[in-house]
Amino acid sequence: MQPPQMHAPFEAADGVAVLPAWLPVPGMGVLPANAFLIEDREPILVDAGVGVLAEPFVAALRTLIAPERLRWIWLTHMDPDHTGALGELLSAAPEARLVTTFLGAGKLGLSGVSPERIQVVEAGETLALGARTVTAVRPPYFDAPETIGLADRDNGLLFCADAFGAVAAAPADSLGEAALAQGMAVWARLDTPWLGDLDPARFERALAQVAELSPRTVLSAHLPPARDMTAALLEAARTAQQASRAPRAAAA
Repeated sequence: MQPPQMHAPFEAADGVAVLPAWLPVPGMGVLPANAFLIEDREPILVDAGVGVLAEPFVAALRTLIAPERLRWIWLTHMDPDHTGALGELLSAAPEARLVTTFLGAGKLGLSGVSPERIQVVEAGETLALGARTVTAVRPPYFDAPETIGLADRDNGLLFCADAFGAVAAAPADSLGEAALAQGMAVWARLDTPWLGDLDPARFERALAQVAELSPRTVLSAHLPPARDMTAALLEAARTAQQASRAPRAAAA
């Protein structure tokens, strides 16, 4: 089995870089584990890398920006594949504040993070970075209750935490629709096993909120950047929910 690997950063959209890692999923393939850097007057890092890759993550970040320039670190949730280099970054970026929800702030506090380093946001609130303003949004599905994504509406970007994640056969720049549907179904069963228990009408309302945003680029922590694929992602999410429901229906 291949160990987790950090790959070279690349541009996902104007002013947005991906810091990609790939994690082995034994017997199934690999899973992307992305963080993102948004350049602006107040640069913001979205998530903080994978724990076992903290050192190469910070090294990759330094090829994009001097960490001391960071003003914000947006933590979509507190899983170790999203907070892995946080300790190093808190020291390397002394002016950066951590953005999370009320529950996320509580979890950070239990880890010893000072409240003065934390900016609490909830869905619908905005954060001005300079030329960009981002809005906190709740992804349509997630694995941790503190999860909060963000949308850059003016630039057509949606950062959606774990939502729309997909297991892939091998590291890739993109996934075709068939591989996307299959990979999302696999990841949903692993990461959000409750998805099949969710009322389909309620799930459809959550997906409709994504459609209303009309993002041109969807940036998931666990999917290669998806450009002009929102309709395909929404349909694959429906398929993933149906696949999650099927075993329960058969057992009944």
